[in-house]
Amino acid sequence: MGIKFTGLLFSFFFFIGQISAQIDSSSNPVIGPMINILLIDSPLATEGPGGSGRYWDFTFSGIQGVNYTQQGMLPSTTPDASDFSTSTIAIFNSYHNQYQYYSTSSSALVWNGFSQQGNDLLMKFNDPGIIRQYPIILGTTNSDQYEGTGSINGYEFYRRGTVTMTCDGEGIVRDKNQNLIYPVYRLKTEWNEVDSIEQNGVFVTSVSRRVNYEFLTPGISEPIAVVEYDYNSGTSTKNFFLISKPPVSITSDLAPGPFFRVFPNPSNEMPSLLYSENSGMSRIEMFNASGK
Repeated sequence: MGIKFTGLLFSFFFFIGQISAQIDSSSNPVIGPMINILLIDSPLATEGPGGSGRYWDFTFSGIQGVNYTQQGMLPSTTPDASDFSTSTIAIFNSYHNQYQYYSTSSSALVWNGFSQQGNDLLMKFNDPGIIRQYPIILGTTNSDQYEGTGSINGYEFYRRGTVTMTCDGEGIVRDKNQNLIYPVYRLKTEWNEVDSIEQNGVFVTSVSRRVNYEFLTPGISEPIAVVEYDYNSGTSTKNFFLISKPPVSITSDLAPGPFFRVFPNPSNEMPSLLYSENSGMSRIEMFNASGK
């Protein structure tokens, strides 16, 4: 439930109850129906601030986007099934036009490689990379390395990289349909890669860096949103993807204990209260920044 205050603006200095939820393997990708992805190209569409008790507004009123699709499927149904026989799921994304192959378990999501039919691209990691280590809790950081050999347009292709994952934010999301979603954890993933491609007997090496922000909700298999930054050859690009899933609101399943949240906090605008029916509150006191 949310209550909006009018009149004086306050900074709030209280918090009642605590959510014990965390991101576990229930957030692994799953085999299922096609989902819609909205690519928003606007400077207003950003990952926002990190930290605890954040409020991320993804309504983006009046901003249009381009629709793409994504689907989880059995690796055996994909064109390069024989190269990824040990993977448990393949994800096809129409924006990147690629199949990504993963192994899932209760402790981790492991990236095994990828393929793309349009330019005859195939990369299979002989040393796969762990890209999610469970549980994911605010402030945790994990890192892993990966490497493999593949081909692109008939040329040999070698990649090695390091992936670093940090849960750098926790809070509430208001989605494009005005749904409030809580709790949400933001996972920042940084990729540093070195690619070597053989061309006419000579290997050409390039270095790239990518940073992704995934907004994850406990028990939901797809992120609410993903922000991608790609830094390559001195240039950078940004993509903001909103994932269209059935709306998730604040339920006893996602927030099992009593809780109380104020957002934004601190605030120089009209704030809202968010609390559970079993919060046990009998009185609310408000103070401004000077304690009055």
